[in-house]
Amino acid sequence: QRGLLGVGHGSHATVWKSVTSKHTDPYMYHAMPTAQVETLRFRPFEDVCGIGHSKGISSIVIPGSGEANLDTTEYNTNPFSDTKQRREMEVRSLMDKLNPNMISLDPDVVGTVEASDPHLRQERLQHIAEDKVAPAAKRKKSKKRGRSKIQTQLRRKAANVVDGATLKLREARDKEAKEHKEEQDAKKPVSEQQLSPKAAAA
Repeated sequence: QRGLLGVGHGSHATVWKSVTSKHTDPYMYHAMPTAQVETLRFRPFEDVCGIGHSKGISSIVIPGSGEANLDTTEYNTNPFSDTKQRREMEVRSLMDKLNPNMISLDPDVVGTVEASDPHLRQERLQHIAEDKVAPAAKRKKSKKRGRSKIQTQLRRKAANVVDGATLKLREARDKEAKEHKEEQDAKKPVSEQQLSPKAAAA
């Protein structure tokens, strides 16, 4: 970023101040006697140079190699960007790739009035009238002390809700009670009062 040039040769890594001007001595010199240098990379916005060699990776400090003044407005130059900023940069890059004619507004549609459907309008008015007629929900009083009874209120509200499962459960319970009653009536002995006159005469 500041015009420095890193050169790796053999087991040595040298950094030159500038390529355009003539220099007899390098800006910095680093020797690695037991390894062979393969790659050199400067880290953006930091005075650090990474050296890849035959035994792994090493890093050395190169004063003045990174740009000190960070301009976060430039595209994809903020190394400290969070998830939201990276997402915005991706959206901006995609918008730049789009043709302006594809995102322009249609003048035949903008400023016009959408045709209203009478059925939809009638339903909307009916919903508004139902909302006005429905009683307003009671506001829960805020208690300053004592134990809260929210669970009890929620349990009571859930018990008052009638849905399909509740109706099926009620029907099954009524059917079971009716069958149980018929079985009890069948087991009872027949008394003389329940006999018909013909059966008593016989």
